Amino acid sequence: MAITNRQLKRLFALSRKAGIDGAELKQIVQERYGHESRRDLSGREYEELCVHLQEVAGDRGKASGRLQPGELANEMEILAWLQSEGLPWDPIAVTDFDGTRAVALLDDFRRRRVRCGRISVAQARKWLGWWGRCSIHAWRLSADAWLNSYRGQMDKDETYFMGIVRKQARVAA
Repeated sequence: MAITNRQLKRLFALSRKAGIDGAELKQIVQERYGHESRRDLSGREYEELCVHLQEVAGDRGKASGRLQPGELANEMEILAWLQSEGLPWDPIAVTDFDGTRAVALLDDFRRRRVRCGRISVAQARKWLGWWGRCSIHAWRLSADAWLNSYRGQMDKDETYFMGIVRKQARVAA
């Protein structure tokens, strides 16, 4: 019995997650099961191959320390990324304590993403872009307000923080 289109889509999704392209997947099917086409897999072979691809994807995630490429899944990854990216203000004005604040903020935003527990590099860059639109003084006041008053309140997120930044920017102007 040939596999269905839905099963084939799942197979391709699992292979992409495992970092295996279509040609490699075809080669695996030929070597492991002796079939020219993925559609010729039996139900048992299909399930076995899916388990194998899930294990490969899991091993890749463990090896990188990330759940997917381009995502920051813990405070150490955020710190390393932020050190390579830098804060959006003049480097002369930025202190080590600003970096500590930024890591704490990004980690708070990451933890609030209960479903996935990670943030993408694109999201982090977007937040840095927002931060860079205000003065470093207003951002510091906002970061201190967040870290001292709003941290741990699960109904507060990055958009709430941006509201604090806008308020501080108006007060500073």
